[in-house]
Amino acid sequence: MADPREAAGITEESDEEVDSIWESERIVSDSVGRLMELWGFKRNLGRVWTVLYLAGGPLTAKQLRDRLQLSSGAVSMTLSELSRWGVARNILVAWVVTIPAAGGVAALAWFALNIAGVA
Repeated sequence: MADPREAAGITEESDEEVDSIWESERIVSDSVGRLMELWGFKRNLGRVWTVLYLAGGPLTAKQLRDRLQLSSGAVSMTLSELSRWGVARNILVAWVVTIPAAGGVAALAWFALNIAGVA
């Protein structure tokens, strides 16, 4: 019997898409990391902050790990430190605010449609 994952066209390569950064992003992140190190901070703080800033949107810890070739532990500790300083927001905080807000908007829309007699 064939593997259902293979039948669906899912391969190991497609499951684990490697997330990489441009060479210019790597150079800038390494430079900022070295600069942070001169100021007495950990180099990875500058590297992670730079990649987050240049990304223009939220990134997962796995994406950061893949882009910077860091261990899961290094990414976790760096994100915790950046979060403590208020530089990076914890995604859990965003979910706690966003999901109930989305539910509230949906409930208001449902009530409005019911009052209007559309729903």
